[in-house]
Amino acid sequence: MRLDRAALILFLGLPSQLLGFAAQTLSKRQHVPEKSQVVVFQYPDDPSSDWGDEPGDNEEIIGATKSLLETSKTAEGLSAEALDDFFPLMLWWGKTSTREGAEQVEQLLSHLEDVIIKAGITTPEPTCKYYTLAVDAWGKAGYPEKAKRILSRMEDLSASDSSLAPTRVTYNAMMNAYIKQGDTESAGKILDSMEKSSGLTTIINDYNVLLAGYAKVGQAREAEQLVRRMISLCREEKNDDLKPDLYSYNTLIDAWAKSNEPGRGRRVQEILTTLIDKHESGEFEWSPDGRTFSSAITALARSGGTMEQIEKIWSDATARGLGLGSDPYMSSALLHAYANSSSRGSAEKAEEILEKLEQEGLATYVAYNTVLKAWKAKGNEEATQRAEKLFKRMKSLDLVDAFSYCTLIAIHANLGNRQSAERAEELLDGMKADGLVPNVETMNAVMNAWTRCGKIERAERILKDMEESFYNGSTEGRIAPNVVSYTTLMNGWAKSRDPQAVEKTRETFERMRAMYKCGNVEAQPNLVSYATLVNSISRSEQPGSAEKAEEILHQMYEEYKLGSIAVPPNARLVTSVIDSWQKSGDRNAGERAEDLLDWLLEIYEAEGIDSLQPNEYTFNSVISAWARTRKFGKAARAKAILNRMVELKETGVITAVPNAHCYTSVINSCAYCEKDSLEKRQALRIAIETYKEMLASGAEGPNQLTFSTLVAALRNLMPPDEKRAAAIQTVFKKCADDGQVSDLFLRRVQSSLNMDQLITLVGNDVISLEGRVDINQIPSKWRRNTSEAKTKQPVIISR
Repeated sequence: MRLDRAALILFLGLPSQLLGFAAQTLSKRQHVPEKSQVVVFQYPDDPSSDWGDEPGDNEEIIGATKSLLETSKTAEGLSAEALDDFFPLMLWWGKTSTREGAEQVEQLLSHLEDVIIKAGITTPEPTCKYYTLAVDAWGKAGYPEKAKRILSRMEDLSASDSSLAPTRVTYNAMMNAYIKQGDTESAGKILDSMEKSSGLTTIINDYNVLLAGYAKVGQAREAEQLVRRMISLCREEKNDDLKPDLYSYNTLIDAWAKSNEPGRGRRVQEILTTLIDKHESGEFEWSPDGRTFSSAITALARSGGTMEQIEKIWSDATARGLGLGSDPYMSSALLHAYANSSSRGSAEKAEEILEKLEQEGLATYVAYNTVLKAWKAKGNEEATQRAEKLFKRMKSLDLVDAFSYCTLIAIHANLGNRQSAERAEELLDGMKADGLVPNVETMNAVMNAWTRCGKIERAERILKDMEESFYNGSTEGRIAPNVVSYTTLMNGWAKSRDPQAVEKTRETFERMRAMYKCGNVEAQPNLVSYATLVNSISRSEQPGSAEKAEEILHQMYEEYKLGSIAVPPNARLVTSVIDSWQKSGDRNAGERAEDLLDWLLEIYEAEGIDSLQPNEYTFNSVISAWARTRKFGKAARAKAILNRMVELKETGVITAVPNAHCYTSVINSCAYCEKDSLEKRQALRIAIETYKEMLASGAEGPNQLTFSTLVAALRNLMPPDEKRAAAIQTVFKKCADDGQVSDLFLRRVQSSLNMDQLITLVGNDVISLEGRVDINQIPSKWRRNTSEAKTKQPVIISR
């Protein structure tokens, strides 16, 4: 089979530095030109070409490759015409950016080596261009280590044949291979080897390749360090070819824009100001362009910069002739800044920009969709009306696409009322009628709209449609539900008042697991789905609900250990199950809660995952579980949990410190212990001891609930004598000094003292003849820190 080689080369759209290679495949050894572009190889598609874009789409290419490998198994069978086809075929396979394509490129290369080099043929023979193609093919396919193996082969072969030495294009291709995988560290090592051991003289484009890699992953500090290195090398070697150009600085700004570094917006403003000043003074050859200003706007928007700061950059750009019509990046950056801003009027300003673009004939569907997104961020009725009006305008201009529908559906879904849910599903139907295929996120948005307005059955129907599409439909156009689909329905059932809510939540969860086991990896249960199921069971407070929730928890951990789910349960989820035991009323709730704490600490130490570290809420839930049981010794068990928490903090196992709730829960366990004299004596000692430890801890002090609980403990555990009255008076004084005298505190004090003792404590003026105390008449400083004082609601206390 023969190929139209000229047509193939034309189709490939080769970069300028490779055109010579393709045009002279049969020529003698030839080096890749030293000058390179930042992107080493580009293969733009030609829609008019008869060649397919993928190997499986074009049988002629596959047949030609097979035929070439079969007819040229020996040097004698390798005709000049056959040799003529190797390079363009390798180019075509490399263009596919697939593993299969890279394997075909390497197979063709190996065939050339075996047949030509081993046979001793000198003209023609594989040159570095063939090896460079293989490096690039593996890099584009996402296998940098395989690309590195080809590069190492070139370096070994170049020891005996210098024409096979890697060139700048080869090394740049290798850097791009690592960069595609986000491995900028390995890409940097390739640049280092170019500088130190390859014998090549590096130029600015080599550094810009790595700089673009840093920008891609938002490594702003590494990018800035590289620019400084370029400047330093330029000065040391007096080589202007290493001087950062406008592309370098634009890429540096882009790196800051994509980073999560604090102060990124401020740093971008500094770089931009420096570029402007140096250009105006003649030190820098290039004037900042649209990309410079658009990246600066993006950086400020992502760092929480104000719209005033963003508009200042826009104003500076406009003053340099870089207005809306000058550069598509400019309008796009500004529109996105408004779309993502929470500032008042930002969506209106985005639409004003859109109207200007319309007037200049520059409005694209992307611009319209960005303004739709701006209205989505507002999330109110007015924004919905404005979005609908814009959508209608887009419809009349035939500019509505799948993103437009998805955005408007999400706007309605977020309102949470039935009318909006109806409109969301109407839009979904309209989308399908327009021949647009909704994605799973769109389907999930409509499901969310129905669950939020309480119509769970409608959401159920949409999920079943997706399930049928997966199980019965063809791969093309199939919409498979994902974990969010199932979790959305689970959350709807869990929050509903349906008497079968727990069963329906669990049944949905089991459907998700079945879907995952059938090969839909997007339906893999995650932490949120497990938490939704556990919380549904816990909130039901049905008999045995705590035990069922704990079973799910252990099942989740086992699934994690088997690799069936990506993350283990976290401390928050375990705490919710402990809380379920606390509220269960089970006689053994204290032991079961403490067992879960032991298990959590065990897997935290085994896994070393921060999310498994128990926090103050975890410990407080266990203490509260003991406090609510009806068992002898519960006060001692609750205090032991508090002591353990303190010890774990002091030894560095956990970072949480006991808060007021932890201490208060221990005192509460004492206040309502079993009515046994020995039990009450021990509980009184623990309550006083815990209170004193709380005061001495230097952490969060007693709050209004602590004081109220302590008074209850003194009232319940001490005989009604002067000693008890003195103790309560001491607590009252501390409570008043701290501004924590609350309604509940006063009620408990009144129930513990006689009238004379109460008058001595609060004064006769605030107590009526009927024995009622007006809390609003006591000194305001006594209750300044209570919740009642903060809400300023008058409360009447009756004796």
